[in-house]
Amino acid sequence: MLYGLSHYDGAMSPALSLPDLLAALGARRAPAFTWYAADERVELTGSLLAQWVAKSANLLTEEVEVGPGSTVYLDLPVHWRAFVFTLATWTTGGAVAFRQIDNVDVVISDRPDMWADTDTEVLALELAPLAREYPGELPAFVIDANAEVMGAADALGPMPRPTRDDIAVAGPNLRYHDLDELLAGGTSQRVMIQPANNNELARASAAQLLAGGSIVVIDPAFAHVDCTAVASQEHATPRAGTPCGDR
Repeated sequence: MLYGLSHYDGAMSPALSLPDLLAALGARRAPAFTWYAADERVELTGSLLAQWVAKSANLLTEEVEVGPGSTVYLDLPVHWRAFVFTLATWTTGGAVAFRQIDNVDVVISDRPDMWADTDTEVLALELAPLAREYPGELPAFVIDANAEVMGAADALGPMPRPTRDDIAVAGPNLRYHDLDELLAGGTSQRVMIQPANNNELARASAAQLLAGGSIVVIDPAFAHVDCTAVASQEHATPRAGTPCGDR
């Protein structure tokens, strides 16, 4: 199971928890997550991925008070930062929305001007390579997620604890105990995918990490990628059922 006694408020059999996963990643120096786009390649070792997740979770809890019962909408294209914020939200015990729904508490967006008239907390996220702050002037009360994540603590701070019945994925309203099935199917190998959306990205990537494997993710906007060449270079197996795997 994904969430065990160490993270749930409630009686469950001992099992792997997300904090346990982050601790395991923190000790892992080998590549865990590799992102390919037309203009960038980002390779995150286990320890670096765990640090990104910890910093992002610290931002969510300290700046916008995300926790069990909160919903974070990822208004983002498929991107490695979207996966980081998915894990960060689950680390806080909050729920992730991969599509726009009513009554969200926080929006993370690469187009913050679209949310200028909302009462929802908005975090602006620039996705350009090496962006350390959001460029240009932000609407009033919008938080620069790039800058705030960079300034957040590297070590995971105290996190709220979800119950097994708290919502983990909003929209379909999947609960934390549903993640055991949702994130099953990973392998201990290195695989390659080209996900159509952030829901697919999160499920495939988290499943691989939970199984002790690693993953190469091709940006779906990278239309002319040579999947065979990337798979050979990365020593990865394209997963069937994804564009690269079906070529």
